[in-house]
Formats: sequence, structure tokens, C-alpha cells
Amino acid sequence: MTNKTEMHGWYWLAVVILLATAAFGARGLDADALWDDEIHTYKDAGAVQYGDKTPAEVWQTIAVRAQDQAPGYSVGLSVWTRAVGWSEFSARVPSLLFGLMAVALVYRLGAIMISPRVGALAAAVLGSSAFFIHYTHEVRAFAVGMAFAALVLLCYWRLIGQRDGRVWPSAIGLVVGALGVLHSHYFIALILPLLAVYHLGFAPKDRRWWLPVGLGVPVIVLFAPQLPIFLTGVDDNSNREALHRMALSPQATVLELLTIFGNGYAVLALIMCGGALLTLRQAENRSAKVFVLFMGIGLGLVVVGVNGVARLLDPGRQRYFAGAWPALALSAALVFDWLWSMRRGVGAVALASWVAVGVWAMRPEGLSNRFDGAEVAEWRAFHDIVERYISEDDVIALHSPGLPWLAIPYFRHYTALFPARAELIESLETEAVMQDYVANTERVWLTIYERYPSEPLLMTFDGVLEDDFVPCYTWNAPEFDIQLLARSPVFCPGQPLAQFTDGPALTGFTVDDRCADATTAYLGWQVPEGFSAAAYSFGLYVLDAERQVVAQADAGLPSPIYGYQRQPLTLTDINAGTYTVGVGVYAWQTGERLLLTDGNPLAEVGTLAVDDAGCAAFSP
Repeated sequence: MTNKTEMHGWYWLAVVILLATAAFGARGLDADALWDDEIHTYKDAGAVQYGDKTPAEVWQTIAVRAQDQAPGYSVGLSVWTRAVGWSEFSARVPSLLFGLMAVALVYRLGAIMISPRVGALAAAVLGSSAFFIHYTHEVRAFAVGMAFAALVLLCYWRLIGQRDGRVWPSAIGLVVGALGVLHSHYFIALILPLLAVYHLGFAPKDRRWWLPVGLGVPVIVLFAPQLPIFLTGVDDNSNREALHRMALSPQATVLELLTIFGNGYAVLALIMCGGALLTLRQAENRSAKVFVLFMGIGLGLVVVGVNGVARLLDPGRQRYFAGAWPALALSAALVFDWLWSMRRGVGAVALASWVAVGVWAMRPEGLSNRFDGAEVAEWRAFHDIVERYISEDDVIALHSPGLPWLAIPYFRHYTALFPARAELIESLETEAVMQDYVANTERVWLTIYERYPSEPLLMTFDGVLEDDFVPCYTWNAPEFDIQLLARSPVFCPGQPLAQFTDGPALTGFTVDDRCADATTAYLGWQVPEGFSAAAYSFGLYVLDAERQVVAQADAGLPSPIYGYQRQPLTLTDINAGTYTVGVGVYAWQTGERLLLTDGNPLAEVGTLAVDDAGCAAFSP
């Protein structure tokens, strides 16, 4: 095999690795519900649930609410979602795209520093890291930060290590990368002072040496407006005593770094780091190896040291190591390259074993369970069940025993776009408040979060509902028991009383028995998705024996998918007798009627008996 052919072979292997990384990351784009930090990102970036924000307003929101957070990711996410929408899938896609960019940049860095083989091996290590893949499908800045960290390393090496003739593309890339890490996450931005130390201690002191120094000026100038906010955030974090008490010790932090780098096995990472240091004994490409190890192992140790002082990295916050991942992947690639150069089969087996361990760690019960957000309940299952049948006059009551405040951000997020009111039972506190909460509704969604044993407040709320509500349905979702209760069975979704062709189904109907000139009809509808409900109205008709309309009421249809309505019906001047009650659906602009499946335009839903005293009694 010629050198050129071999180079092309490693290039195509890198392409295969990119495709595999895309597949690993894409599996998680829509696999689980958002967790607490992702929901905070939604809030900061102006998601539809929390009110639209311009990019400038997003920046200001973070400056006020979260001074310890870099604003760039949320601003970028705001711009992205204005174009593609706010689905969980679409909001997570940028993380995957930047993750793929990180893999490509790591390949390129390894290729120009040492060889295309090292680049491809590094890409394989990064793409098979369960830690890395986890953050390629989160609405968080860490995959973005890893891509910018890789860009910083690549552009710096092209300026100082490779010293090719294309200075300005690398100079611009270094500035963009530096601003990118500063505006993604401040722990990832630790790569910049570490790079400065490397530049002072190891870079050749010639005219080219001053170029990165000069490029630091626009970076500092452009970041300067954020600096006071950053310093305020540092000061705020210094007072977070609860977090400080949970922070890992330096020894535990090092062990955690080794564990996640080794895809769950600290000993593998320790062997890999030791092997990478041993490659320094080889004279070939020593300066490149020093750079890689300094930036990878060095940045990991810097994070350990900063956490020892600031005490912010508690169990689950391993994400603060993200900036070291590109260089750590290159460090591991040095070992595989060394084995490969000694005996190809040994290197191939070692790499395949490492990749297999990483893929195994990616399974749902694998390494990701160590990270914050791994144990989020299936809030999306709760949302999807309720969304199908919710109506604007409903109320939702969640019983979240144990630590109810932990459920609040999830409950608020996944009910924010519902037209109904939603409250935790724990916030209602007394029986009188509970009675007031359900007083003006026909239906209650009683949802029990089953992670912890129920508490007495649930019995109190059940007692409030017992006399006035009947059960409609119960749905079981993972960790949730969802019950729909209604004042009358007519408000329960059920088999259609009447199905209009290519249109809505009438699922329930009744009329109040009253002795007055007016009464109220109650209708339940199931409107199919895609049906233009706004273009149609329903008519409620009271017909005499000659099929003449003696009373009528018209109103618009509810929006998809399910809804019930109270419709006043005036019975003035109706003589005593028995009348037929019918319901029809028509396009209000043209008058064209939808037909029932049997071809009739009117669904006869019952009779209305009116006596001499003006009292009306409905019979279905």
C-alpha cells in the first residue's frame, strides 16, 4: 500500500466514524424528556412556553438570571429555533451538528500534527466516548464547547506548530474558537489560560510567537462587556454553600475524570494516560505529543484544581470536563498509533476493544446514569396523554409526594402550552383551597407522580372530588397514574355518538333539566388532527313533530383534538310537547353541511320533553 493510498484509507475511515457518531447521537435526539437544565435553557432562549425573546433579550435574561452562565449558546439556540421551531428534537440538533464538527476537527488536527492515522484514531476515540455522545443530544452548550475547543487547538497548531503559509484563516479561526469557548461554558474556556501557559513555556520564541498574543487583544475586547457579569457570577457561586457541601474532593474528582474517560472503567483511562506519556520517549513528533498531552491531561487537572478551590463539581456534573475531551481523544490516539506501528493487529484489536466498551457504555442503563438528568421521569408520556384530550375549561392537579419542588419545573414546562389551569396538590394546601380550585370546572386531570409513596394531601383532594365527579379513564405511564374525572359522563371521551364524514365526532351530549326559558347543553367533541376546525361551526336544533326548527344555537367547534362545550339554549315560547334535539356541522362561510357516515346532515341525539310549567327534561 502506498503512502497516498493509506492516507486516503484513513480519510475514508474518518468519514465512516463521522457517520457512526451521527447515528449514535441521533438515537437520543428525541429519546427522552427534557431535564431541569435543558428546561432552564428553554426559558433563557425564549421558547414558546415562556414568551418569545429576541437575541438581545436572551442575552439580557442570562445577564440578570444566570451570571455564571455563558450567554452565547442560548443566543444561538434562539436564532436557530426561530428558523426550525421549538420541538425537543429540533432544539437538540445543534448539539449533534457541533459534535460532528468536533469529531471532524479532531481528525484534522491529528492528521496535520502527526498523520492521518492518528487523526482517524482520535476521531474513533471521541466518537465512541459515551460521555461525548451523551452531550450530542442535550439542549446544553457542552458539545458546542467541545467543537470550539477543537477549533482552538487546530488553529493554534497551524499557526505555531505547523507554520504553513495560510496565516489569516487560522488566525480568524483561533479568534472565533476562543470567543466560542468563552460563550459556551466557562469551564470549557479554561482551555484558553492553559493554552497561554503552553505558549509561554513551549512555543518557539520568534516573530510568529507574537501572533497568538496579538490575537488575544480582539478576544479580550469582544469579551469585555461580559466580564463584569462573569465576575458577578463567580461571586454568587462562592456563596452556594449547599453546592459546596456536595462538591467532590480532588481525589474523587480525578477518579470521576478517569471513569468517564474510560467509558466506565477508570483503570482503562489510567492505562491510556500512562501509555500516552510513554510515547514521549519516542523522538518523532515529540513537540506535537507534548502539546496534545499538555492540553488534554493538563486541562483535566486544571478542572480538578479549580473545583478544589471553587467546589462546584458535585456528583453528576462531570460535564465540566468537556473542554479536555478533544485533546484527551488525541492522547489516546497516540497509544493506539504506537501499538499499530509495532503490530497492526495489536493496534486494531486494542482500538476495537476500546470502541466496543464505549458503545456498550452508551446503552440506556450505562454510563449516562452517572450524569445529572439521567433519572428524569417520562414527563413527555404524561404530556402526550393529556394533550390528546385536554380542554380549555379543565384543571390539572399533580400529586408529587416526597420533594414536590423537584417536580415543579417539569410540571410547569410540560403543561405550559395547555389551555387548562395546572397546579400541584401540595400548593393547594387546604381543603377549602382545593374546593375553590375545582369549583368552576367540569373535568379534573388527577395525576399522581409515583416515584415516592403518596401523602395525606392526596386523600383530602380525593375527598373533594368524590361527591361531584365520576371517573372517566385511567392511563398508566412510567411513574405516572393519570385519571380523568368529570361531573358527568358526557364530558368523558368515548365512542362517538355521531361521526361526521372527514370531520369531527360528537362524543357526548346532554341538556340540563331546568324550569326556565333557557337551559344549557353540554357537548363533547373529538376533532381530528389536520381538520380546519376554525372554518366550521355546529348548530344545535330543537325540532317539532313536523321537523320545523323551534329553537336553535350556533357556535364554533373546539380546536383539535378533544373539547367539550357549554352552549346556552333559549326555549322561550316553546309549547308543551316532545321535541327532537339534533346537532349538525357546517362551514360557516359557505353554509355547506358535513354529512354523517349514514348520509344524513343532522345527528339526532335525544328528545326534550317540555311540560305546561315550562320545565324541560332531556332523554338521550
